[in-house]
Order: sequence, then structure tokens, then C-alpha cells
Amino acid sequence: MQDERKTREELLQELSHYRRQAERNLNEMRLSSLFKLSQMNHRSHNEVLDFGLEEAINLTESKIGYIYYYDEDTKNFTLYSWSASVMIQCAIIEKQSIYQLEKTGLWGEAVRQRKAIITNDYPAPNPYKKGYPDGHVQLIRHMNIPIFNNEKIVAVIGVGNKDTDYTESDVVQLQLFMDGLWNIAEKIRAEEEVLKSEQKFKAVADLSCDWEYWIAPNGDMIYCSPSCHLLTGYDQKEFLAKGSLTQSIVHPQDVNTYYDHVEYDEKQSAQQREITFRIVTKDSKEKWICHVCRPIYSEKGECLGRRVSNRDITDRKRDEALLLQSNAEIRRLNENILTMLRMMSHDIRSPLLTMSATLKLLQRGHYGHMDESATNTVKDLTIRVHRILGIADDCLGKAHAVKDSLAVQKQQIDLRQDIIEEIIEEFSSEIQKKNISIDNRLGSIPTGAVIVNASKIWLKSVYRNLFKNAIKYGGENITIAYGYEDHVTFYKLCVFNTGPVIPNEKRDILFTKFGRVGDGSVQEGVGMGLFLTKEVINQHGGEIWYEEIEHGGAFFFTLPK
Repeated sequence: MQDERKTREELLQELSHYRRQAERNLNEMRLSSLFKLSQMNHRSHNEVLDFGLEEAINLTESKIGYIYYYDEDTKNFTLYSWSASVMIQCAIIEKQSIYQLEKTGLWGEAVRQRKAIITNDYPAPNPYKKGYPDGHVQLIRHMNIPIFNNEKIVAVIGVGNKDTDYTESDVVQLQLFMDGLWNIAEKIRAEEEVLKSEQKFKAVADLSCDWEYWIAPNGDMIYCSPSCHLLTGYDQKEFLAKGSLTQSIVHPQDVNTYYDHVEYDEKQSAQQREITFRIVTKDSKEKWICHVCRPIYSEKGECLGRRVSNRDITDRKRDEALLLQSNAEIRRLNENILTMLRMMSHDIRSPLLTMSATLKLLQRGHYGHMDESATNTVKDLTIRVHRILGIADDCLGKAHAVKDSLAVQKQQIDLRQDIIEEIIEEFSSEIQKKNISIDNRLGSIPTGAVIVNASKIWLKSVYRNLFKNAIKYGGENITIAYGYEDHVTFYKLCVFNTGPVIPNEKRDILFTKFGRVGDGSVQEGVGMGLFLTKEVINQHGGEIWYEEIEHGGAFFFTLPK
């Protein structure tokens, strides 16, 4: 019995020794695999994961394996890769690569339970199983574990079809190996992302036509784009070697502007600012640059310096100077033209007014009786004089409007006698030629005088423009009506015509300077009429607008009493 008991003890010792040796062998295999991984810094992230998957299969003495990424926010699995042996055995034509956690079977339990799951008899019934499609690799034994990163599951690795049962020792070895693998793979992935970011940055910055550079908080230049040579004549190495070179090429007359900008940036680093100044290039040429700088911060909010962009605006500055010179010359010429126009209008009006007064005396018989022929001639001449007076008034008004110096001197005038009747008489030949009817059906003007407080010359200009537009754009056989309403504190006046209505899309430009609303066949002048009309009404303290009403359109305007 003693010998037999000793033999059992020896067997137990040998078995324990064997287990310890097997565990040491697994540890050595795992450490060897991790060492190999640590030497793969030159390999890509995918190459490292592929190598790690095959090593995990060998470490657990499995025949197949897989890695799925997992997103805890969307609860989706995304296939990274099955092992090469699986791809040979798998007969599924359309392989699924994305799975929702809720639709996964037994293999999803590693995520749901957040721990390793061992299934040593996979064909046996299991309440968690949901089956797998025809052509799938047959599973005999299966083990998978979740991979954590900052307490979040980021992936799942699974192995299968080991010849013997999976044990907790397999779980420990695979867990330790995957922790090391994932750290190495994530480091390489981060380096790849940084490299991609740097490549994108260099692709943009190095090929930029603008001179770009990055200044660290201590004033050192971290990066300088190659375009610095095109702009300054100095190359990248010169700027990177001598940070003060940037300041030294600033034009002497702009040094204070530049240093004020730099000093302000140091105090107000959170703001983006833009200035323009001159530099002196390596070959002593003078150039203008537009200088824009903005702060750079890390994800933690730490200031990393400032990014600076300099653009050559020498041509723009030269063009601006020429434009200013040209504008000054144009203003001088315009002033001369407007002065001459005002003088001519004033000089023409004086003799025309005298002529008009004389013609009125002739019509009244002040100089004796005239026969019918002479009377008609004097009447026609009176109309022509009034028309020329209207043209002179329009020229005078437009000259004032262009110069933005419209002056209004109000007086008591009779709207009917001093304004409307004279305007109708002025356009009598056009009215007769186009068979136009004049009507006041939109408002009844009293039989007596309608006294308004306004400038006669300017109010006549308003009615002249409105009547002229109605005649010009209304066409033949239309009706032009004028209206009048007394609203206690103001008069509401209007000029209506039954011609075509002004389209909606053109009403926004009705009262703009040089705005045109007619078609090309009837356009004349420079488009100042309605703009001037609005200016006159506004200067009188009123408003003007256009409305589409029954059978036509009308311009309404108000005059305060």
C-alpha cells in the first residue's frame, strides 16, 4: 500500500510538473508572440492584427479564429477578419460583415455578459444559439473574449475547434496576449492617423500659394511653407534657422504697425486678426502682404502657438491706388459736368419763363387781337416752351439727385392750376396722338383750389415723371387718372393708368437709382425719374409706392399739410 500511495503521489507531482511546464511554455509562447509584435513597428495596423490573430490561434492550439470590432454606442459588430483557414473552408457566397448585437446568438454572449465564453460542445443544444447559415465553417469547440479599452468593449476575438477542451488557462493566456496586442495595434493605428494627418497637412500647406507658417508660444517657427521663397526670396531653412527673419524683412515704415499687431496677439491670443503691411524681399523689392493669424489649441485647450498666412497683394494694392486715382478724376469730371448742367438749366429757364409769360399775355389779348392762325401758333408755341421748361426742370432735378443735394423750398400752390393742368397741357400732343383719356375717377378733386404746401418745381417734376411714364409705357387708347384724398394731416394723391401692370419681379427696383422697368423698345434716359420722384416726396415728408389695382396700376404718394 505504501508503494502504491507513493506511486500516486509521484504521479500527482509529475502531473503538476507537467501543468506548470505547459503553462510556462504557453507563457513563453505568449511573450515570444508579444516580442515579435513589438518588433513590427514598421508594419501597418492591419498587418499587426492579422499576425496577432494567427498567433492567438496558435497560442490556444485552435484551428480557426476571427476578430470583430464592436461599437457600444450603435451596438454593432463589424468584421475585421476571419483567419485564413476559415476563408478556405467557408462556402458562404455573400458573407455578412455587420451584425447587430440583439440579432447575434451564442457568440454575442461575450459582449452581453462582458466576459469570456467557453463552449466545448458547440453542436449541443444551447438556449443562446441562433444557428448559422449553410456553408458556414462547422464549429466543434468555441471560445471568445471581449477586448476592453477604458472599460468599453471595442472588439471581440474568437477561436475555435481546438482538439481538446478550452480551459480557463486558455482564457487567461488569450486575454493577456490580446491586451498586449491591442495596445501595440492601437499605437500603430494612432501613428498611422498622425501620418495621414501630416500628409494631408503637407499636401495643403506645402502646395499653398500663400506663405504659411506656425509660430510656437515661445516664438520659434515650427513650420514654414515652401511658398515663402516665392514671396520673400528666402527659403524655408533660412526662416526656420532664424525666427527673427520674419520681423527683419518688414518695411521700415510699417514696423510699428507690425509690432503693435504682434503685441496685441500676445495679449489677445484667442482672436483672429488681419493686417496689411509691406515687406522688403531678398532682392530689395517692395511687396504688400495680407497677414492673417489665428490661435492653435490642442484638444485639451492648451495653446500651441499661432498659424499665420501671408498673401501677396501687391497687384491688388497697385490696382486700388489706380482705382482711387481714377475715381478722383471721375469725381472731378462729374462735378464739372453737374455744375455745367445746373448752370445751363438755370440759364435756359430764365428766358423760357419770360417767353412763357409773354405768350400768356399774347393769348389774353394784352397786345391786341390775333386771328385764329396766330392764336393757334401762339398756343402751340406755349406748349413747346412748357415742354422745354419741363426738360430743364428735369435736368436740374437729376443733377441735384446725382449729387445728393436735393433742396426743397415749400410754398402754397394750387395743385390743380399750378401743377396738373400745366402737366396735362405740356403732354397734350402725346395725349392726343395716342388717343389717351384723362379722368379723375379715383378721387374727386373739388371745384375750388386745392392748396398744398410744396415746392412747385419739384412737385411738378413728380407729376411730370408719373404722367410721362404712363404715356410712354401705357400704350394707346388707355385712361390716365389722377386722384386726391384729404386725410386731415396729409393728402393722399395718385396717378393711375389702365396700361400694362409693372411685373412683381421689377417692383423692387422701381425707385432705385438707374433702375429700369420698361422693355428695351421704349426705354429712354438714364433711369433717374422714379428715383428722383421718391427723393422729392421723401424731402417733402411723404411716402410713395406702387399698387396693382382693378384694371391697371397706380402710383400713390402722400404730402403732409
